[in-house]
Amino acid sequence: ELLAERDLSAAFLNHAGALVVVLDREGRILRFNRESERVSGLRFAEVQGKCPWDTVLPPEIAQTVRALAFDALLNDPTRLSGVHVNEWMHRDGGRRLIEWTNSVLLDANGVVNYVVAIGMDVTQRNNTQMALDAFIRRSHFAQAQVEADPTDVDWVHELIWALTSVGRCPRSKSSRRW
Repeated sequence: ELLAERDLSAAFLNHAGALVVVLDREGRILRFNRESERVSGLRFAEVQGKCPWDTVLPPEIAQTVRALAFDALLNDPTRLSGVHVNEWMHRDGGRRLIEWTNSVLLDANGVVNYVVAIGMDVTQRNNTQMALDAFIRRSHFAQAQVEADPTDVDWVHELIWALTSVGRCPRSKSSRRW
């Protein structure tokens, strides 16, 4: 029965759409599911026993993420969980933005045994939000220009384009006046 339960747990971990990473109290990777492998381009065997700050975190943020996401939970296990967002590096050099929820599992004495990190790739959501923010800024700028000079046909066209272009490809930079 224990083997069946272990197999069931492994199936959940490997088929979840989320990244699942389990660390020991030293920060060494004990579990690294398929989604973690896909996002990092690294196999579990390549990262097993290593720390995320030495493998998947960009070097320029590795120690900060370690301090905020791992050490903080280890030093204050009464918090039991924490949420943060950071980049992960792919083997090919690409980067993805991951939103993490970290939890600790304590032993009978209240000492941290494991840190369980569950993450969602929010790269596309973040990119979409940035594009929407840029669109809103362009629309407001064009609107202000039209309000300042309603006879400026170019700005009127820009405003009409901005207001009707949701979902379309952006215009070439050469056609923009700002």
